[in-house]
Amino acid sequence: MPISTCPFAACLKPSCKIPCQGTVWVSLPVASLLPTTCCHCKKYHSSCTNLQNIAKLCCKSVQTNGATEKTTDFADYTDFFSGFLCDSAPLRWLFSVDSRIIMDAKQKQLENALHAAQMYYYQNLPMKTIAAELQVSHSTISRLLSWARDQGLIEIRINDIRGRADSLEESIKLHYKIQSAQIVPVPEVAGEQAWQERVARVAASHLNQFIESGMILGVAWGGTINRIAANLTPKSLVGVQVVQLNGGEIVSNPSVNHAGWLVSQFANNYEAKAHLFPVPTFFDYPETKQALWRERSIQQILQLHEQADILLYTIGSPRGQLMSATYMGNYLQEKDFVEMEREGVVGDIANIMIRQDGSYKGIPLNERACGPKLELFRKVGRSICVVSGYNKLAGLRAALAGGYVTDLILDEPTAHKLVASI
Repeated sequence: MPISTCPFAACLKPSCKIPCQGTVWVSLPVASLLPTTCCHCKKYHSSCTNLQNIAKLCCKSVQTNGATEKTTDFADYTDFFSGFLCDSAPLRWLFSVDSRIIMDAKQKQLENALHAAQMYYYQNLPMKTIAAELQVSHSTISRLLSWARDQGLIEIRINDIRGRADSLEESIKLHYKIQSAQIVPVPEVAGEQAWQERVARVAASHLNQFIESGMILGVAWGGTINRIAANLTPKSLVGVQVVQLNGGEIVSNPSVNHAGWLVSQFANNYEAKAHLFPVPTFFDYPETKQALWRERSIQQILQLHEQADILLYTIGSPRGQLMSATYMGNYLQEKDFVEMEREGVVGDIANIMIRQDGSYKGIPLNERACGPKLELFRKVGRSICVVSGYNKLAGLRAALAGGYVTDLILDEPTAHKLVASI
């Protein structure tokens, strides 16, 4: 175990004025350094206190003055520990010495996670056996498996072998002629917010099955898409681009993060290049939109829309418990709602209003909206619509009727109502 001299000149406790020559730092195999007590006053250095607390979180075992103290695994805190800002000379010394060890710990965590996953899923070994083989605790194996799932090292696939003819998915696929329908089981009593969270988690997992290197992903912001972004599982790809489909930022609804954050989340998850679309959600005048759409920088974004391989969006709804942010964010005036009622609007796709039959042309508000023409959703390879909640049912029917959906991810209670109306 490598040992080096304590970088502190003396104990800073007022009652102890003697230079602290005997204090040492012990560099542990799990990449943590912990200050020992002052060899004279037996008190911790006052400037060591915070580091002492941090190090205790990170050390697997700490030996000070012959005593061994058991603490938690360093691997759980690697990111926090390596990101700690070191402004003092002793802390800079600490992290310059141990930066390589921290990287080694991350590599060790990756290796242990892969070994644990292979033994657990391929060999069907119990966690107790895996823990003994890797010489770690049972709880560490559980955390390693969770970490591996979060990092995309583990993907779980379920093959549904039930009779498909009577299933909700098959009924929706056959009637609306879409490529796939994924129905998410949720208890009806859980409420629509819980439905949204579960649907978003499933959608985040399914997106990884569709997206590949070299693709362009178009993302339309919204509350459901926000939850998908929060539940993404990392997938390392090459040459992916993520483009924002509709402009604007959701600044007046704190529960929904702004569009730029959403696009960045998807881009970071797939190691992709992000393309933002910094235009208003709704223009005050159609002429302003037309002029801006002629700008070269905007034309580049619109071209990416046309080249997209996958479009990811939800249905906006002006009604219900989880009303879409478009209708709550002071984007629309009272006269706009009157116009929507007159035109028979039942929802929107990327801020483009749609009628019950899926039509959208001739609605004056769409002339000022920032979203793409809906023909784009018909011709793209995959148009993934993610929906939860009864309030979006009318808009979903319109989107399906208009042919804007190739793949649908939907909560089970709403799916039952959709099939009942066929």
